[in-house]
Amino acid sequence: MLDYSNTERIGLEKQTTLRILVGVLGMLLPLLLWLLLLIQNGVQSPMDSISHYFYTRAGTIFTIIVSLLAIFLLVYKGYEPIDFILSSIAGVCALLLLYFPTSNITCDTNLINCDYIITHLNDNEIRIKFHFIMAGMFLGSLALMSIFLFTKKKGDPEGLVLPELKGEKIIFVICGLLMLLSMLIIATNCFGIFSKTEFDHYNLTFWFEVIALEAFGFSWFVKGNVFDKRQ
Repeated sequence: MLDYSNTERIGLEKQTTLRILVGVLGMLLPLLLWLLLLIQNGVQSPMDSISHYFYTRAGTIFTIIVSLLAIFLLVYKGYEPIDFILSSIAGVCALLLLYFPTSNITCDTNLINCDYIITHLNDNEIRIKFHFIMAGMFLGSLALMSIFLFTKKKGDPEGLVLPELKGEKIIFVICGLLMLLSMLIIATNCFGIFSKTEFDHYNLTFWFEVIALEAFGFSWFVKGNVFDKRQ
């Protein structure tokens, strides 16, 4: 947690603080985006995906939080070089998915108005596919960290040892698997395995992205030792 005994040090000096911030931002992102459009424009239904909030009045929040996550991931050190490598990949991918946004939003005529849409870009197939790849690499890198790196303790070269899977290790593995499963379901929808009509009708891409982000955020939150009674 934060140490106020030395006034010359910044609050983000400890990795535990950084992990907590990353976790909180990751978990709050979907809620803040939905809540902002609800308050400002009365939009109750979620967008097709979290990335589509880029085009709405909540786009500023989306850009700020994803940018903060990218910066925090880029400065994260971890215990070994592989921690820094994977977190840096996730950080770079987060910045790139912002710079290469997803497809435009189609105005829902069932809503009172479409004032919540404030940005429009000419659709570009290469940009859209690149955004999808970056989003997958972002969540994929974080899932691997949760499963294989967060299950390691400092000075523990063995890492994830299944016979010793207990306590927080179970949480990290479950969170990582939830992220991978959510990504797989979203990806398979692109190949027509599921009914696209029903998938889009129930905004399943959005909800599986929420599951992935909540799992990601919670794993980092737990890694910040917030539940460690020895703190």
